[in-house]
Amino acid sequence: ITHDRNFEFSKSRYFVPSMYGEIVQREIKIVRLHDTGDFYSQGYLDKWSCIARTLPNTRFYAYTKSLQLDFKAFTRLPNTKIIQSFGGKYDSRIDLRLPHARIFDSERELKGFDGGIQYKNYVDCSKSDLIALEVVSPRIGLIKHWIERGYNEKTYDKY
Repeated sequence: ITHDRNFEFSKSRYFVPSMYGEIVQREIKIVRLHDTGDFYSQGYLDKWSCIARTLPNTRFYAYTKSLQLDFKAFTRLPNTKIIQSFGGKYDSRIDLRLPHARIFDSERELKGFDGGIQYKNYVDCSKSDLIALEVVSPRIGLIKHWIERGYNEKTYDKY
């Protein structure tokens, strides 16, 4: 219900001034967009570009699989960072020279010790999402975190 309400609100004309007001009132210095979810349209992304442009002392960052959108206005701002995420239908558009994230099954795989594809120089950002914001390397590595959920049903959470 909350996600539906937030989604509908994000389409309203009140979204930009409300987000601006919340960030200013709470003196928020770092905003991660979408701990779940993603950019759903160019108009929605443009709203976040507007918010970030008017708050140059606040840092904004997001992981995204919505690589069909034009992120130029957002990423040109000095206080923003987009991390392209593998696992979506636009993976072929990922520019490996720019920040991008891969999900690994284990630390061993992240460090490139497992067979198969060799992933080298990925920075483990699993412990703190802020590492992904600060790291200079374009290679962001996240390790799946398995959670036992009774009846031997396993699921995972990705930071």
